[in-house]
Amino acid sequence: MLTIGIGLAGCGALAFLYFRSQSDFNQDHQQTMRQFATIQLSDNTIDKEILSLQYLLTQNYEDLEEPIRQIKSFCDLTVMQYFINSRSMAYDVGFESFCQLETIKFESVKAFQAMNTEYRNAILFLQARLASLGSRPSIKATEDLIQNAFVFALKPQPSAQFELVENLKNVKKGTVDEDVVQNVKAILKTRLSLNDLTEKIVNTKTKNLINDLRDFYFADYTKDQLLASRYRNFLFGVSLCLFLFVIYNTFLLIQAGKKLQGANNNLEERVRIRTAELIESQDKILEQQQALINSSKMSALGEMAAGVAHEINTPLSTIQMRTTQMIEVLQDSAEVDKQAFIKSLEKIDLTTIRIAKIIKGLLTFSRDGQKDDQELVSIEKIVDETFDLCKERFKNSDVQLNFIKDNDAFLLCHPTAISQVLLNFLNNSFDAVQDLENKWIRVQLELLEKHVVISITDSGHGIPFEIQEKIQQPFFTTKEVGKGTGLGLSISRGIIASHGGAMGLDNSSPYTRFVITFPRI
Repeated sequence: MLTIGIGLAGCGALAFLYFRSQSDFNQDHQQTMRQFATIQLSDNTIDKEILSLQYLLTQNYEDLEEPIRQIKSFCDLTVMQYFINSRSMAYDVGFESFCQLETIKFESVKAFQAMNTEYRNAILFLQARLASLGSRPSIKATEDLIQNAFVFALKPQPSAQFELVENLKNVKKGTVDEDVVQNVKAILKTRLSLNDLTEKIVNTKTKNLINDLRDFYFADYTKDQLLASRYRNFLFGVSLCLFLFVIYNTFLLIQAGKKLQGANNNLEERVRIRTAELIESQDKILEQQQALINSSKMSALGEMAAGVAHEINTPLSTIQMRTTQMIEVLQDSAEVDKQAFIKSLEKIDLTTIRIAKIIKGLLTFSRDGQKDDQELVSIEKIVDETFDLCKERFKNSDVQLNFIKDNDAFLLCHPTAISQVLLNFLNNSFDAVQDLENKWIRVQLELLEKHVVISITDSGHGIPFEIQEKIQQPFFTTKEVGKGTGLGLSISRGIIASHGGAMGLDNSSPYTRFVITFPRI
């Protein structure tokens, strides 16, 4: 049944993609054809506007702005970027030619506007001059020249042009104002130029190129549609084959299931047993890994055992001595010094508290706390509890152990794991300095802006460069056989990394110095 469901879901997805792609394809095509129509209409609008403006004394060219913007957007590909995607070389060449011609056409339109302004100004000047003519003897010559200029402006035919030119030649110096003559010449020049620009603009071959582009596009569209149709048919065929294949395999699976049902009645039980065995094997591997970590922890703790035993034995002796004294006093004296008894009992109470603190530290350190939730703990507290486990051993070997801090800080961590890291470093430092004349170990806490830095420095002379890369590898040790597992630093690195921190060796220090960095809370 699952196979049938997967097959039907696959067929449904393929059918959805088939109809979806067909809809998007047609929508893009319709948008493209509308754009072609818009560009063709814009080109025709420019021609019509130029034809209507060539004899008008106007400076209003607003009707030219929108069609020019439409064509520029088309050529700049800011609106129809998809036009040239997957198109033929013929389309690309035609597109480039069209945009080049339209650029030339726009430049001609700008020239037309500038020249039309000059032409308009000349006409308006002559109209104003004609209206202001008085009774001077030169009026007739000026009127004739202006009238000829107006005739030519309205109908720039060769005869009107010839008559105007002849009139200009026959004007006697001083009979007509020079500014009138200059404006008549401007009309003669600009009118002919405007006609030439109009003809140049209207007769550009952009219309043919638009039709060619549309033909190129439609040919590509037809080819793409045919190819897409083939692919859709192919997908439909594949879907059908997939559906039939699922049906056929389902039938075979049902038949095979019936044949194997009798022989495999206990298959589920065997699978369950095998799964349980695999889970048990995985659990054993995890247990062994955890045991390896705990072994390293117990190894570090074992090195402190003698000091811890001595640390407990001393207060026990004190308790025994005071208890014996109190018994003797009770046996030999009829009267008891109550205040002395209270002081002795207080001393015994403080001593038992001291023993309980040491035992609590041992129990806390030795337990597996990896499954506990992380908690916010004082670093000073972790350091103090770790020092309680090893300070007697260090004291007996004349190793000075100091903790330096400016302020306390807190870590979100597993306290036992951080204590194990610290104890590993302290044990390594102890082994390194116990045969030196100057024996000291210093743990320092520094607070930076974003980090908490814990450094462990001892009076050793550093670690040789050739083994610096190896000391953090599992099972690598420089200690004698039986005195080290080679797991301390590698396990410490893993614990620190699991708390988001990092550790490293400070080669700039003249002594052996390891630096541990944690994010500051």
